[in-house]
Amino acid sequence: MRSAEIPPPTPMRRSPLPIVLLASVGVATTALAQPTPPRAVPAHREPRHHLVYENALARVMEVRTPAGDTTRWHLHADRMFSVVIAGARTWDQWAGRAPEPAPALTVGEVFDNGGWIPYTHRVGNVDTVAFPYVVAEVRRRTGFTAPGEARNVGTVPVQLVEIDWP
Repeated sequence: MRSAEIPPPTPMRRSPLPIVLLASVGVATTALAQPTPPRAVPAHREPRHHLVYENALARVMEVRTPAGDTTRWHLHADRMFSVVIAGARTWDQWAGRAPEPAPALTVGEVFDNGGWIPYTHRVGNVDTVAFPYVVAEVRRRTGFTAPGEARNVGTVPVQLVEIDWP
């Protein structure tokens, strides 16, 4: 066959639809995977977190989320321990995830972030009562450990233990 007999290639028409769809999926995926919402603040600057003590080693906050209210997006950058003052039905939402009902917490219960730091989240109170708790952030290690002995501090029994740091 001579080259004169070969028909010229037909130009292919491409639809812009697949490119537009891929671009849309990419934008949506990027938006969902954002690690930090744009208006997140450090936990101690969140309006429901009231700073009551701070030094180079620790930061203590009293947190009070009124009934039906939600905290702003805030960042926890340090290991923390919290003590529940009064229980309430709440939900928790981490950055990039859907809100989830939080486990029921009872008065006096202690919980911690387990070293999952840093993380950004917000908490909503769906109860008819306020949700108060105290947060202690460990800002820096001291280099010493406390003996594992029980003793009373005021009227509250306290167990001093060595903390396993991440």
